Amino acid sequence: MFQRRAFLIAGLAAATPAFGEASGVPLPPALDTLSDLPLETFAGAETTLGAHLNPGPTVISFWASWCAPCVDEAGYLSTIRHRYAPERLNMIGLNVELVANEEGVQRFLRQARPNYLQLRADMATYHAFGGDALQLSLPRLFVFDANGAPAAAFGAMNVQQTNRVIASVVRS
Repeated sequence: MFQRRAFLIAGLAAATPAFGEASGVPLPPALDTLSDLPLETFAGAETTLGAHLNPGPTVISFWASWCAPCVDEAGYLSTIRHRYAPERLNMIGLNVELVANEEGVQRFLRQARPNYLQLRADMATYHAFGGDALQLSLPRLFVFDANGAPAAAFGAMNVQQTNRVIASVVRS
C-alpha cells in the first residue's frame, strides 16, 4: 500500500508542470532584461523597473482599476509584505490602464490599501512580461528568485501556490 502511494505521489509530481505553465500564464524573461522598462511614479516622475529593485527575490503584480480580482490580490500581497521585510523581498504593483481613469485608480488604492510600491506601467511593459498583444488579462503575478530568474507566473490568485513559491525564493 505504501509503495503504491509513493508511486502515485511521484507520478503526480512528475506530471505537475512549472508554475507558469500550470496557471496558463507564460513565464516572463529574467529581471535583468526587464530592468530598463520605463515606468512612472504616481507623482508623474519617470523611472525604470530596475531603479526600484534591490538584490533578492521579487514579486511583481499587474493590476487595473476595473479588475475586481486585483483588489483581492493586492490585499493578499499586503499580508505577504507584513511577513517579509523589503530587504528580503521586492514587491511592486504595476498599474496598467487601457483608458486613463484616475478616479478609478484612486478608488482601487483606497479599497485595496497596498503597503508595497505602486508604479504606473503601459501595455509595452505588460507585453515585455509576456502578456498577450491583443488583450489585457489581469491580474498577473510574477515571482522571481534572488538571481532574477522567473520562478512562477499566475493569472489568478492561488494563495497556496503563491505562498509556497514566495517562501521558496525567499529561503534560497
